[in-house]
Amino acid sequence: MQQNVNHDCILIVDDDEVLLETLASISKELSPNIFTAGSKAEAMKVLKTQVIELLILDVVLPDGNGLEMLKQVREEFPRLKVIIITGSKDIHNAVYALRYGVNDYLLKPFDVTDYLTKLSNVLSINKITEDIQRIHNTRNTLEQSLEDKYHPFLIGISPQIERVVDHVVRVATIDTADVLITGESGVGKELVAKAIHQFSLRGKNDFNAINCSSIPETLFESQFFGHTRQAFTGAISSQKGIFEETGGGTLFLDEISNLPLSLQAKFLRVLESRKLRPVGSNRSIDVNVRLLYASNVNLADMVLHGTFRGDLYHRINSFEINIPPLRERKEDIRPLVQHFCGYFADLMKINLSQPEEEVYSYLEDYDYPGNVRELKNILRKAIILNDPDSDKLALSSFPILNPLRKTMPEMPVALKSFQRLSELDNIEAQWIRYALLEYKHNITKTAKELGISRPALHRKIEKYKI
Repeated sequence: MQQNVNHDCILIVDDDEVLLETLASISKELSPNIFTAGSKAEAMKVLKTQVIELLILDVVLPDGNGLEMLKQVREEFPRLKVIIITGSKDIHNAVYALRYGVNDYLLKPFDVTDYLTKLSNVLSINKITEDIQRIHNTRNTLEQSLEDKYHPFLIGISPQIERVVDHVVRVATIDTADVLITGESGVGKELVAKAIHQFSLRGKNDFNAINCSSIPETLFESQFFGHTRQAFTGAISSQKGIFEETGGGTLFLDEISNLPLSLQAKFLRVLESRKLRPVGSNRSIDVNVRLLYASNVNLADMVLHGTFRGDLYHRINSFEINIPPLRERKEDIRPLVQHFCGYFADLMKINLSQPEEEVYSYLEDYDYPGNVRELKNILRKAIILNDPDSDKLALSSFPILNPLRKTMPEMPVALKSFQRLSELDNIEAQWIRYALLEYKHNITKTAKELGISRPALHRKIEKYKI
């Protein structure tokens, strides 16, 4: 018996009849189920009568703006995949649309290969095949593969997110501008970095993300600058550094605050000269990368405490984009929830529409110390615990979310007289306990906050038996 094959339905919306017919013909290479529309009204009729997987939407339509239609589509069909087409070389509208979960965009004129590649990438979100599973042996790697294809720019409708998007649009095409991205852990700093890269002139080249805290100080020069054969014990062959490997692309340095103070001068020298010398070599190599940085701590405060060089700070802070925490933009929670529900439904291969209405108000009452990353994890757990026979995400599936409380010891009330030394020790011990709780026992961050070295903090922890 012949096996039935399911094909994704594609709807192409454009008022240019010749282009519409051409795109429909080309798209049949990916799916035989192609629908076309020349206006918003025609497109909405198709969406309400057919199960469409991918919408290819022109920005300019005879009966209105495609972006206005996008808002309506997102409300009625939250899991629909969307690719925007724009004829304007100014990509502001296309990038701005990414706030509503657009998966990709095409700038007219575009070639057939680029068109088919983008369609294939978006459609493959729901096609994690056995071949991919064999390549990606673990669930975590498989999820990352899906997430890389599913990730939008920044989901949200708040003025704060609009401002972030505007800053990204303005700085992305200025290839000479390095960018410092700041914000608490979990707000989406790497998403912003990827967006800057994607919409820059380097967008088709490599994007390399490096966590500065993951590279030991003794290996920093070799990892970043490369080394020659026999440059040091164990160097059995020459090796390119991160800068050289990312040539022509974008290098994203996360947690730049953890760059050791002893290495910051060497790093600054490379930034200013745009040249580096591999370890063991007597020749210089030109550095052709765009640098983006991220930090979840205040670098200006570190400069004041002497733990970060002031000249390096001013060099990397030529343009700053700050991402506010989720608790300051609660209106973004609803679109984020809708996005993540669609993501997990695809990942887990389940039929899940959207949460019960009570879920939104429940989630909006929480402060999210872990920001968007925490919201995503909360939704993941709730979807796993949800009734598998229900296509609605029930409030009863969610954990109890208590208001954020700092479980820290009470600080002693200041006395009018001079403190005894033992009482001063008690104050110091309590401050250390406070800081350790605040930074979840991260010794490096706690030491920086207290303005002391790591060894000094270890000695005090041992002294006070904390």
